[in-house]
Amino acid sequence: NGLKIGLFAEWKLVSNINVLVEINYAQKGSKMEIETTTPLKPDGTGDTIDWLYPVDYLEIPLQLKFQINTSNFRFFTTTGFRYDYLYYGKAFGASLQEDLGKSNWGVSAGIGIELIKLFQTPLILELRYNPDKTFMYETDKLEIINSTLDILVGVKL
Repeated sequence: NGLKIGLFAEWKLVSNINVLVEINYAQKGSKMEIETTTPLKPDGTGDTIDWLYPVDYLEIPLQLKFQINTSNFRFFTTTGFRYDYLYYGKAFGASLQEDLGKSNWGVSAGIGIELIKLFQTPLILELRYNPDKTFMYETDKLEIINSTLDILVGVKL
């Protein structure tokens, strides 16, 4: 539910396989609608509040990119690992940086197309799934883990 912006570099490993390294600023977080309660109405008042907590990360994915080339398009899949560093986190006006894990790691897998000749510079469209493998927050009673689905648009210079 946020913006992701970054830079990437790509190197040919073998004929149709490249190594892809990125550095991204990613806005993540959550929004929940929570029913309010009172001592007189412990089962709920019928009113709700929106609980919103934004968390921003610096992401460093390292991936392999498998591609099929045609004259006008390049179809590809990506897969690899991702390291995330918590840059900012806030809920109810208080900082979450002391409560949340400062870093976590996960995996990434995507599918996309590179439009080679449609524009002067190649345009890249990708759908990428990023489940984390470490908990963002963990106690005896609660475990929170991130997972995102990204719609990415980029250009190759």
